[in-house]
Amino acid sequence: MDTKDKIHNFLMTAVGNLVEIPAGELSDASELVGSNAILNSRDLVVLLLEVEEFLEDVYGAEFNWYSDSALSDARSRLRTIGTLAELIAEKAATGRAG
Repeated sequence: MDTKDKIHNFLMTAVGNLVEIPAGELSDASELVGSNAILNSRDLVVLLLEVEEFLEDVYGAEFNWYSDSALSDARSRLRTIGTLAELIAEKAATGRAG
């Protein structure tokens, strides 16, 4: 399984478990923040902690989601499952390289 598929499967499963929706009913366009978000604030924090652990365990990469730059960028990078997957892929590539 390539990196993008692994990340996609992880996110769909993690989000699906949090909102009790089958992963197959979610899409890259499913919103994580904003007025149409499928997650509440607590679930978003839980998801980000799971992402942090996933990146460290699988790719040896850091995910500092609570930094000023990450939080200021949250509206775009954490907005949907797809945009979060892109961010995770970038971090995973950095972890493998380092």
